[in-house]
Amino acid sequence: MNLKPITNNKELNSIEREIRVHFTLKHPHIIKLYDCLIEKELVYMIMEWAENGNVYSHLFKKGYLNENESFKYFL
Repeated sequence: MNLKPITNNKELNSIEREIRVHFTLKHPHIIKLYDCLIEKELVYMIMEWAENGNVYSHLFKKGYLNENESFKYFL
């Protein structure tokens, strides 16, 4: 993640909070965050591999989710 476009401390604090929250999440359906490195203006997040991709990629390819698919993912 590139921090260069971040223009104020409120945005930076929000990103830091999201990273801290993600570290605490322990669930088989949530990708695990193993480590986070900040170097200059870049944030590197070391995460569990998602073999089948993520919901965003699936949605981008398909263009939409019908009600049954949505229910399956967001249950």
